[in-house]
Amino acid sequence: MSIRFRAIPLLLTALLLLSGAVMADHPLHPIQGQPPVARFAIDLDVFAQNLAIAQGPDGLVYVGNADGLLTFDGAHWRHHPLPDGSRVLTLLHDGERLYVGGTERFGYVEHDQAGVPHFRDLTALFRPLMGEEGFGEIWDILPTRDGVYFRGLRHLFHYAHDDGATRLWHHPGRFGALATDADGLLLLQFREVGLKTLVDGRFELVAGGEQLSDFVFHLLPGADETLVAAAMDGRWLAYRDGGVETWTAPAGLPDANHFTAFAVLPDGSWALGGRSGDLYLLDPETSAYSRIGLGTDALQAITPSRVGGGLLVQTDLETLHVDWPPTWTLSDDDSGLMGHVTRFARWQDRKLILSTSGAFLLDQTDSKPSGLSLQRSNWTQFEAWDWLALAPDRALLAETYHLMEITPDGATAISDSSLYPRSMKRSRFDDRLIYVGTALGLAIARQSGDHWEWLRLPEKPAARILGIAEIAHGELLLASHHHGIIHVTLNTELDGIDQWRAVDAASGIDDGSGENGLCHLLRHRDGRITASTSGGLWQWDGDYFQAVSQPGLDAHRADHSPFHLREGPRGELWAFSHNRLLRHARDDEWERFEVAEALSRGAITELGFDRDGHVLVGSIGRLLFHHSGIRADHGEVPQVSLRRAILQHADGRREALALDPDRVHQLPRDHYALILELAVPDYATNSGVRFRSRLAGVEPEISDWYSSNLITYSFLSPGDYRFELWGQDGRGRTSEAAPFRFEILPPWYQTSWAYSLWGLLMVLSGVSLTVGVIRWRTYRISAEHRRLAEIVEGRTRQLSLANRRLKDMANIDGLTAIANRRRLDEYMTEALNHCRQEGVPLAILLLDVDHFKAYNDQGGHVAGDVALRQIALMLEEAPRRPEDLAARYGGEEFLLLMPGASETAAREVAEGIRRRVEASDLELTVSIGVSSRVPSRDDNCQRLIDSADQPLYRAKAEGRNRVVLAG
Repeated sequence: MSIRFRAIPLLLTALLLLSGAVMADHPLHPIQGQPPVARFAIDLDVFAQNLAIAQGPDGLVYVGNADGLLTFDGAHWRHHPLPDGSRVLTLLHDGERLYVGGTERFGYVEHDQAGVPHFRDLTALFRPLMGEEGFGEIWDILPTRDGVYFRGLRHLFHYAHDDGATRLWHHPGRFGALATDADGLLLLQFREVGLKTLVDGRFELVAGGEQLSDFVFHLLPGADETLVAAAMDGRWLAYRDGGVETWTAPAGLPDANHFTAFAVLPDGSWALGGRSGDLYLLDPETSAYSRIGLGTDALQAITPSRVGGGLLVQTDLETLHVDWPPTWTLSDDDSGLMGHVTRFARWQDRKLILSTSGAFLLDQTDSKPSGLSLQRSNWTQFEAWDWLALAPDRALLAETYHLMEITPDGATAISDSSLYPRSMKRSRFDDRLIYVGTALGLAIARQSGDHWEWLRLPEKPAARILGIAEIAHGELLLASHHHGIIHVTLNTELDGIDQWRAVDAASGIDDGSGENGLCHLLRHRDGRITASTSGGLWQWDGDYFQAVSQPGLDAHRADHSPFHLREGPRGELWAFSHNRLLRHARDDEWERFEVAEALSRGAITELGFDRDGHVLVGSIGRLLFHHSGIRADHGEVPQVSLRRAILQHADGRREALALDPDRVHQLPRDHYALILELAVPDYATNSGVRFRSRLAGVEPEISDWYSSNLITYSFLSPGDYRFELWGQDGRGRTSEAAPFRFEILPPWYQTSWAYSLWGLLMVLSGVSLTVGVIRWRTYRISAEHRRLAEIVEGRTRQLSLANRRLKDMANIDGLTAIANRRRLDEYMTEALNHCRQEGVPLAILLLDVDHFKAYNDQGGHVAGDVALRQIALMLEEAPRRPEDLAARYGGEEFLLLMPGASETAAREVAEGIRRRVEASDLELTVSIGVSSRVPSRDDNCQRLIDSADQPLYRAKAEGRNRVVLAG
């Protein structure tokens, strides 16, 4: 019997050839960088041995672990042990069920209404066929049209979906690889016998199958209906038309036994995981392949990501997402680049990259796996800020202290060390003149033969000049850091300033200075001058700036910082900030390029273009390359979901609620809290997932976007509620979850029958009031009372408003705008009494900013105040419950009070605050002490604060930047 094993036509190779810039080891594909990789450490107390990975259609990731089954939704790891503690060796999700193979056990997983997975063991169904004989471990799972196969060492099990029928085959010499051919025929290697196929319930040798008797651990579809076998002895074998021969592997591909993980991707290409942490993507039609270094840990399993595109890769230590095929690639950490990239330029047909660590020349080389090598020039040992080409063999370099003239013979300083140049512009009217923006103002260099003359200008304006645009001879627009846009007119000799003025609203720019007066200038190739400020874009008309209406760009503005502007090779306008990159498409439309997942860390510091028009993005010690020829399939949009709903009772019990969107839960009023866990299964980036929500019945408006994946509601009043949820993945794509509905039941005296009883009593009382005079007098008295009450209420309202204003002024910290020590003392007394009376814990998070004095001394008090305000804002945004209070405790210390929060909940909030501060741009960390306990009769406020101060002291003693619990 012959078999046909047909490979699917490959799209991957075509994409690679079109791009011309994707990382690959094969010489057909030039090398530039690595694709983005997101890494997720398994935050569970389980043994570090992970052998399998699978993904369901909802995006939930399953990991086979030595201690059982693990699940991950992008935010929460969960551990689900199998019976008898069996380890999980193989996983496969066919779109409907997750099949599991372990030690002496196999079956599938079903989720209950609360979203909790439960293992259904199929092993017992086969006991009548095999008795008490053990079968060891399940090493392969293969779904087919009529059921699913589980392969052990000597046993092959078949379970039928429709009727639950079972079949069993046994081979004393052990089994090898299991697969199906292009026609759906089952293929199974019988070790020491050969390759067989299933015919009418019996396995028969295929034509020439006896030639594949040595152990083969995987079968892969090759070109021209060839079956490629990976043999244990390292050989690659090709089976076709009944014959077996050595498969010609592409040069540089390791032996077959180097690989521990195999996957056939939807386009027919192979994904091979190596023992040394290398991932190979191979096209069997052309033998072209790409190699991606993912670390040193063996790659145990690979699967295409069903949601969001790319590949999911499992190691013993972490789960990885590889963006493939990548639209962005990233330079290696060992490329040689250091510092913040400040400019892209060219020098003698070589790419030049300026950074805060010097000037680097880029070479394309085959000596490194990434093919990217940068050599640091000896022109300067300091920061390199700007580059101006004067001739093919002459240029000017603005470094930290000097302006340097660069020639093939080296670098020569043409200024003294007090210049501090930052930007340069050659005059359009006199090419001997070079306008130099410095850290202190404007200077002018004039070339005279082989020498340079300096025309020193008064240090006015004393501001850092970021950009220069020449309007006319001696007339300039300057972009500064503190004064916004400055209009300067020089005198005839160009050695003095006749006039300078800050361009403000009177000159056309509304809010032009923005925060700190930061702004940017761009002169287009057609001569137009555009300014970018925190207020938007503005175009110079010769006398004034006119607003450029760009609401599409404003919609992408994340803060009050202005966008940097660059003009592309075809005249298109580009804008970027530290975390956004946009291109003006047409009219008011701006195309956003997702670079956050490619950066993974750092920020965008510069944008440039190579001679072919490819986009180059500079970051901190890294370069990003955009491959316009690749159209990556990012798959389905990750759907936001309410992953779990937990009802926490006052006695500490937790109850998981069903997530059926058609169900309305009836919750008792005496419950303590409703805890909602949110998730967007986006694995392309470690951050960027955001949520918006509203609890209809309490919150009238939808919230702003936030990153917390945990929400707690406490002390809700009786009534009907509907939790509405929206999510956004790292690429900015949004989704909406089905509403979660529940009802808080009222106490008995507020039920409908109680209201009926009260109504009846009122009617009976009313009947007794039969005397008209009394009714008349009652009316008159009531009217007078109402009149007096309105007068009293009006005056009381005025007094209450004045008192509230005075109280707010007395209770708010003037620097951080959060509660001060006075408000903390008042509220903490109330919370302590309430928690003691109800018998619930009172959690205290005491936070101290690490090394703040040194930070304050180095950056100045203004920078220290800004840092304290930003940390206070992070603390204010951390709790999601109305009863929580964030306050400034003193100096750089803050306190978060969480009535009713358990130690676990308080620790999660504290860890979230710590991570957020660490990931911010402040370059600061915090240490947090956490205490949560039910107050005793002897407890007072200071004693409870001391219980959090002790772990805070330990956190700082153990190295800072950590959360330590009391006890």
